[in-house]
Amino acid sequence: MASATGGAFPRAIREGALLLSISAALALGVNALRSKPLPMRADPRLLALEVDLPALSQPEAAAAFEAGHIFLDAREPDQFRAGHVGGAFSLVPADFDDRYAALAGFLASDTPIVLYGDEERPSDLETVARKLQAAGHTHIAYFLDGYEAWAAAGSPVEAGDDPTMMPEDAEIGMESRMLGMEEEPGAAGAEPDTNGNEERSE
Repeated sequence: MASATGGAFPRAIREGALLLSISAALALGVNALRSKPLPMRADPRLLALEVDLPALSQPEAAAAFEAGHIFLDAREPDQFRAGHVGGAFSLVPADFDDRYAALAGFLASDTPIVLYGDEERPSDLETVARKLQAAGHTHIAYFLDGYEAWAAAGSPVEAGDDPTMMPEDAEIGMESRMLGMEEEPGAAGAEPDTNGNEERSE
């Protein structure tokens, strides 16, 4: 004859499993209702990085770009010249101190920063992240998919820029592209006269 104690253990196990299943289902449901659901599993690439920072997906990085977050490129200078996220600044471990000194006045401690690098050199990304934190920056996120994924998605890119470009040079370049400082001939509001001079339209 089976003892009462012997029968209680299987029942306790079943009840525990049921409670665990209900808890998991509730957690999944609550997460699905969040405006920004938490990822179901961490990006395995984060395991190679000791500096714990949030990682942005491609859509999240694009939204950060549109919101005016500053993108910093931790890849080698020749990679930066070949192509980089539009408006990004080069900041590599080897020249960090000099480059950061040039950018420091442009980067407040609470400036939102998106940091990306070479997937094959995660230590460079980590070094720059650690140095930025040591300098007091508190709003840093990784974009682990990097430049290749950014370009493949059709997001804004640039090439040929000097990796030592200063912020004011970048701002001038961005303003000229956005405002169209170089007007095309025959722009609206002006008509050439027969002598080749422009006459203001009334």
